[in-house]
Amino acid sequence: MDSSGEYQVIGINYASAASSKAQNTNYVLPSVHIFPVLHEFVEHEGSESGPDEHVQLRFAPIGATFIESTDAIYNASGGCTSGPLVSKISARSVLAFAEPPIPEQVQLVAVDGVQLDKFGMGRTPGFSGHPVPFGSILTARADMNKTQSVTICQNGKESTHVVSMRWRPEYDLGVREVMEPHYEKMLLDYEVFAGVTLMRMTLNHVHTLINDCAKWGTCTLGRWMLERNQLQPRVMVVHVDQTAYAYGVVAEGMTVSTVNGYAVSTLEDVRKHFLPKGTTWSLATDRGIVLTVKFQETLAAQLFSAWAAPSNRYLLTPAVKAAVAGSPTLKDLVSMASAPHSAGSPGANATVGRSASAAAAAASSGLAGGAPAEPAGGGSPRRGLRARAGPLPV
Repeated sequence: MDSSGEYQVIGINYASAASSKAQNTNYVLPSVHIFPVLHEFVEHEGSESGPDEHVQLRFAPIGATFIESTDAIYNASGGCTSGPLVSKISARSVLAFAEPPIPEQVQLVAVDGVQLDKFGMGRTPGFSGHPVPFGSILTARADMNKTQSVTICQNGKESTHVVSMRWRPEYDLGVREVMEPHYEKMLLDYEVFAGVTLMRMTLNHVHTLINDCAKWGTCTLGRWMLERNQLQPRVMVVHVDQTAYAYGVVAEGMTVSTVNGYAVSTLEDVRKHFLPKGTTWSLATDRGIVLTVKFQETLAAQLFSAWAAPSNRYLLTPAVKAAVAGSPTLKDLVSMASAPHSAGSPGANATVGRSASAAAAAASSGLAGGAPAEPAGGGSPRRGLRARAGPLPV
């Protein structure tokens, strides 16, 4: 109830505890954070694409390191007397995209006129006057299209900067989390060759592999949790066919650095350099593991496997199709590989590959959660541990 005696909705209560052992775990989402969502609904309902358009509401990242100010910090600031110290700002921070950009080593004094204390907390009516972090103040505005003011103090002089919390493409990381795989098809893309399935690395993959890293031997993948290592996209090994030679060389979680001697960071790079100049095809990881196979023989075996059953059509990836189209000796195989299963005998080499369901599970393992699947008959999926004397570097 407010001062006028009227009831106001201040939050929405919901329970999100998934554990069966949790007791009385409830949360309240402040209503000020619901208003931006409602505003987006209203705005897009009247758009040309209509209410069926899928929209993600994403806020610009704060991306900065703040330190509680002390008397010593204020004395060294040249005359500033309030707000926390902004010690470091990421290149993708909303503060770096402010107009004009906000520098490092300044005091953050106010957000939209709300004064901040030395901890970076401010009091607003939207939070019933309780102290809240300045980041919550920035995201409490209903209309994301409206800019906000940020006041800083540097060398005793205050200046005002304009920021927008609306998401922009520059904020995206090369290695990021996939929240809605159904709407981000490009991140579900993959390539398969020599029994190795490659995908663009996502944080979903990394989380899955380090969740029980002591068991899988993948604790070193924690390096991809650092933002400085996430700036550029990466290509990751997400599955290795147990029947392939590669099963004893590479493993899930390895990061591909080169294909046929060329640096790669995206699947587009892999496809661009897929055709080798010689007779061998190679893949190298950032930790020094190298997989080398005979290109023509491996390509032919993969095409025969794709031809063996309709469920193996996933082996006809863009890179494989392009390689066959450019090879006069294998040109006829692409039509055979695309032919119905009843077209004839697959031949003796049609044992390479795996079922489509297994491929789909492998391709989305990091996106759906869960640990890597155990090989048939038990044992560790870290196939390189059986072939090498020591841990396999991922």
